Amino acid sequence: MLSLHMNAIIASIIVSSLAFIGIFTLTLKPDLIRRFSFTMVSIAAGTFLGGAFLHLLPESIELAEGEELKNIFLFTLIGIVAFFILEEFIHWHHHVSDVHHDKKRKKHHLSPIAVTNLIGDGFHNLLDGLAIAASFAISTEVGIATTLAIILHEIPQELADFGVLVYAGLSNKKAMLLNLASALLSILGVFIFFLFEKQFEQIEVYLLAFIAGVFIYIASTDLFPEIHKEKKLNILQVVCVILGIGLMYGLSLIG
Repeated sequence: MLSLHMNAIIASIIVSSLAFIGIFTLTLKPDLIRRFSFTMVSIAAGTFLGGAFLHLLPESIELAEGEELKNIFLFTLIGIVAFFILEEFIHWHHHVSDVHHDKKRKKHHLSPIAVTNLIGDGFHNLLDGLAIAASFAISTEVGIATTLAIILHEIPQELADFGVLVYAGLSNKKAMLLNLASALLSILGVFIFFLFEKQFEQIEVYLLAFIAGVFIYIASTDLFPEIHKEKKLNILQVVCVILGIGLMYGLSLIG
């Protein structure tokens, strides 16, 4: 159990360290960043779907007994709807803040756009930590699969988050520090799981199903729409999605 705890902590530290990747937006050409992010988004979409359908849901079903089996899919739906509500609130608050925001903001004040971005991203990172810890509590294989899916999603996400904070008027240094602070919440999520591990064990079956629902939602409503922004047919994107699923399938064979 100690090694599983250590694995979860190491995985969350790796995920948190991705916050530093945003600094590369200052050294790379915008077109190169766009193409790189586009490819990573496609792979991430595949890994999220593969992680949900090839790891989290099968493990949840395997652990389920009797009535729990029927409720697994209910909690998968709850995960999808809960994340939809969260993102709706974040988008609404972002819009309201943008409309009422004074363009002549004070130099030392965070703009509402930056605050909304940090709160939304921070909650996502906290959930990432819980997902990582819950997955490693099941097995190393499931933990690695979940961590890999999160990493591939976080790389383009961190590039975008850093860009939003700089666009909102923050200095490069302040944007990096705040983005890192938000990213560190994934480590907090791991320790919250450890702190309430006994309680989480009682709902382990449903927690895995819930996380699977979140993964399905992110892939279907956040990542695939990004891929569809490419107007022409891009075979590389299709290959990258399949590659992401293939990575998850390969991990399921190793386990």
